[in-house]
Amino acid sequence: MVTLNAVRTGDILSGDWQKTIRAEYMKHRLSADTTSDDVSDIPYPLIVPGPRSLRPDTGNGSSHIGGSGSTPMVPLQPRQSPRSSSSKTTGANGLDRFAIGPERIDSDWNPLGSGVFGGVYLTKAYGVKHGEDCSLVLVKTLTSKDDHVHQQFREELDLFAKSNHENVAGLLGICREQDPIIVLFDYVTWGNVKHYMVWSRNRTEGPAPLNEAQIVSISYQVAQGMEHISDQRFVHKDLAARNILIGPGIADPSMRSQPLAVKISSLSLQEDTFMLEYHTHRNQVLPVRWLAPEVLADDDYSMKSDVWSFGVLLWELYSCGEMPYQLLSNDDVIREVQSSQLTLDVRECLPEAASDLMRSCWHSDPRHRPTFTDIRDITGQLHVETGL
Repeated sequence: MVTLNAVRTGDILSGDWQKTIRAEYMKHRLSADTTSDDVSDIPYPLIVPGPRSLRPDTGNGSSHIGGSGSTPMVPLQPRQSPRSSSSKTTGANGLDRFAIGPERIDSDWNPLGSGVFGGVYLTKAYGVKHGEDCSLVLVKTLTSKDDHVHQQFREELDLFAKSNHENVAGLLGICREQDPIIVLFDYVTWGNVKHYMVWSRNRTEGPAPLNEAQIVSISYQVAQGMEHISDQRFVHKDLAARNILIGPGIADPSMRSQPLAVKISSLSLQEDTFMLEYHTHRNQVLPVRWLAPEVLADDDYSMKSDVWSFGVLLWELYSCGEMPYQLLSNDDVIREVQSSQLTLDVRECLPEAASDLMRSCWHSDPRHRPTFTDIRDITGQLHVETGL
């Protein structure tokens, strides 16, 4: 069994930390030309990309993100004009306080994958978090030229810039001095909960599976973070285990289980690492298996549609990272959920309070779903009862 507490930033960035989990995922790797919409017979999840780096290119003096592999190489160049299309996405008012220079970002980048905005990486940054000289950070690059994507990017920056909560991964910096724009977010040592749970299925080399007390703790922390986000009048739109970061909490000898700390994030890895968890619907790449009926039908996002997604996240935690509706195609899920004919099966062995909470999150009428304050109170009580 792997001991997780001793992991260092350097281990993660060098690729050593991901070696075992990549080997586990290699067993389930899909061929590049997979086009079937039927995911029922596909071992889950996809492989984590191998390590690559951003290093100076001695040929022309510029730097490049990436290397060999599926993530495209993106040249970093001085910005030509402050009025370029990218600057309108991040240059207004409240986001200016996050401006940093490229000298505060380490040159070694380890790719995690790519999404609608561009490449996503891990690296180190200097002086971006209070009390830390050097921090492990998530890097997103904005390479798309699509105006709608730029608007989505701006909305995401606004959400994480205005969120100030221990269970929400904050925005740490924006570097606009080079193309593409580089944005830094808070990161947590062990990565995302989805990968953690799948890795824990390997009883030889993986970590111990989450126990009930830890599942309740994660649920409670996510509920607190989502209550904060909804209080700020933001909607996450992609709440799922893949977007929850996990790491060690503060050890306490009186606790019966390893305490955990989680942060709500948005990794934006739709195009490779989490490809199977997204599907093109109404000309948008969406996590259809996590979405409420009103979203699938009318793009009607709200705090209550996030509550529906929270119910699916809770189901993921109790199923050790299984794919929701894994025996159905994406099109079948969309059709059945829209018609209110389908919700996830809740296992009889689950605690009654957890089962009831899931079902309440999936009420067909958004008005009858709980608020995140309600969910915080319910999971908080469970948290007390489990003793973690």
